[in-house]
Amino acid sequence: MIMLVLFIICVMTFYIFWYCVVGAFSTGDDFANGKNWLWPANFTWANIRSVLADTDIYQAFFISFLRTIIGTVTSVLFTLTVAYGMSDPTLKFRKFYSIFMIFTMFFSGGLIPTFILYDNIGLMDNFLVYIIPALFSVYNMILMRTSISEIPKAVLEAAWVDGCGKYRTLWNVVMPMSKGVIAAISLFNAVGHWNSYYDTLMFTSDPELQTAQFYLYNMIAKAEKVNEMLSQGIFSNPNVVMNVSSQSVRMAAVLIVSLPILVVYPFVQKHLVKGVMIGSIKE
Repeated sequence: MIMLVLFIICVMTFYIFWYCVVGAFSTGDDFANGKNWLWPANFTWANIRSVLADTDIYQAFFISFLRTIIGTVTSVLFTLTVAYGMSDPTLKFRKFYSIFMIFTMFFSGGLIPTFILYDNIGLMDNFLVYIIPALFSVYNMILMRTSISEIPKAVLEAAWVDGCGKYRTLWNVVMPMSKGVIAAISLFNAVGHWNSYYDTLMFTSDPELQTAQFYLYNMIAKAEKVNEMLSQGIFSNPNVVMNVSSQSVRMAAVLIVSLPILVVYPFVQKHLVKGVMIGSIKE
């Protein structure tokens, strides 16, 4: 019974994505009339070409890729450094730091104070608004700290005896022995950066700073944006316009924006599972 229920959930979850695929490669009329359930009745590339014909998507992809790479690397390094310090039982005021950081997991200043703060420190309409606020995550720090705490103390003491300082121990001993959790945290950060659109919506107004997800958000929220796209460029040809609609173009945009993370995710899934399981078993 459990396997049957899980199978039904998997089918329902997969079909949502498959429905987007079918819509992306279906003609606008067929998709609007509900003729496509499992396979496009009339296969067409017109929807994909209509999305790729909009030059705004390339700038959005560039910002998303740049944000994901820089944001992931800086966040992992910063969080790892904090986790390494918090794993040291001799750290002064360690308990105070723990309480202070955990407090921020449950309480925040709210949107308006955050908006005022970002404006005062110059993050509004600035690419760094994607990087600096995401530098540190208490949840990720706890995962890393738990992993580092499981490193045998004898290994760290041997490094110190051999003359390694705190930083050299971090880079030469702790990091190589924490590859699993680093990979898991990197995946968390990369997916979070790639899927984020809310900070673009709230803290930027420059079209040059829009991300791929915000581009998709605009396309889904504003039908006139899609209709404007269909009337531009190569799609002024009436025979081509007949093959697309605002709904089918939206499905094509969802597919294109989701494709990069769908390609990467299967290769790092095992690290995601390991990262979630960190600290769940004690010997």
